[in-house]
Amino acid sequence: MIYDVGGRLQTTDFSDGAESQLLLNELIYEFSSALSASCILCLLHSHARAEDLYLFPAAEKSDSKLISDLLGEHHEFATELRNISTMCDELKGVESSAQRIAGGKKLTLAVNDFFARYMTHLVREEKELIPLLNRYLTDDQLISIRDAMSGHLSPDRFTGFMKWMLASLNPSELAKMSIEVTSKAPEVPAEVSARAGASLGPDRSRFEKAAATPEIPNGSMKQVSVGGMDVMLANVNGTFYALSNKCTHAGGPLAKGKLDGFVVQCPLHGSKFDVRTGAVVGPPAQIPERVFGVKVEGKDVLVNVD
Repeated sequence: MIYDVGGRLQTTDFSDGAESQLLLNELIYEFSSALSASCILCLLHSHARAEDLYLFPAAEKSDSKLISDLLGEHHEFATELRNISTMCDELKGVESSAQRIAGGKKLTLAVNDFFARYMTHLVREEKELIPLLNRYLTDDQLISIRDAMSGHLSPDRFTGFMKWMLASLNPSELAKMSIEVTSKAPEVPAEVSARAGASLGPDRSRFEKAAATPEIPNGSMKQVSVGGMDVMLANVNGTFYALSNKCTHAGGPLAKGKLDGFVVQCPLHGSKFDVRTGAVVGPPAQIPERVFGVKVEGKDVLVNVD
């Protein structure tokens, strides 16, 4: 979402009044009850609001300072969004081509600056908040929070998010997410369906043979190379899972570690990951592992690393 709007803002010709209006309409931020489902900044604010209501309270007892810092950043972002909205409103009323160009440069810098801080915030959530949740909350509690955050969204807003999320999913994740999209918003707009189809295009659906099923007995792992990437394959009760083979903590080879149920332990420092999701379930690692799509055809284990 961020890179898409940043790229279009950067390439917009502000000397063209009509082209400028199209982009500015997307950037307009409204605090009314009728927030546009397609407004990028509105979606970002809606995501932050859902975290404030359902995610942060669940983690506050575990690390009150971290949650206080993240809440404070959300409030700062809201202020920045109001400022961006004001700049957009002012720029929409500018008739002079030269003044629009100058205003466009100022707006681009402001939005880029906001996005830079927002992405730093997201990285902090990935490195500090997610490991905290995995450490102190059960799977049932996490699912409950996830469902509450999804339920907080109106069907059109949920669909607005799906437009962006579907394009970032691998085929296995896409199948699971599609079930949720159907249940939350049965009448999925054509734009979302098209985006979902695009995510399963030729470059996203290239499964390559990585191993033969007999090579990886139940409860074992194997290091393989797929598309030039170092991959760990695991067999848990006949279901195969694929993760990046390099531990996110110090690069240890996961395939040479220990597999206990759905948990793989790195042989170097003992970091633990869930082979189903890549989530960190034991320190010192804090960053989840990358998960790859897997399917079995006959005795061939196929992996998609795109």
